[in-house]
Amino acid sequence: MADEEKWRGTGYADVAKFLQGVTVALWMCAVACLALPGWQIYVWLRYGFWEPLTNADGMAYIGAQSPWSSWAGVQHMIDWWLAQSLAGWLFTGFLVLGFGMFWLSLLADSAEQDLKHKWSNDAWQRKNARRPPGPVD
Repeated sequence: MADEEKWRGTGYADVAKFLQGVTVALWMCAVACLALPGWQIYVWLRYGFWEPLTNADGMAYIGAQSPWSSWAGVQHMIDWWLAQSLAGWLFTGFLVLGFGMFWLSLLADSAEQDLKHKWSNDAWQRKNARRPPGPVD
């Protein structure tokens, strides 16, 4: 019996697929988190200068426009965020995704244990249920 058929109708298959997607996102973030400082270290060792990469540089690289606000205080916060290190924010995202993934895996494991317990109780009840009186086979 395939795993999807086994868990069909329980919601666990959907949770498992979601966790697979989150795992892929976590690995992508981990690669970006490690590749960006690695590239900066390579440039520093090879050419002798450190090239800081900010969030504004990352947004420009992917072709996104910088956010803008007519409110001075909000624009000040946007400018502050754009001036921050891209690698630092990737690392923060990696940590948040990692803790989220850990928490979700605990939930999924708990749900799996509950389902197994329920199924084992159902099987025990079916096995030990009294037969209605009737002719003997």
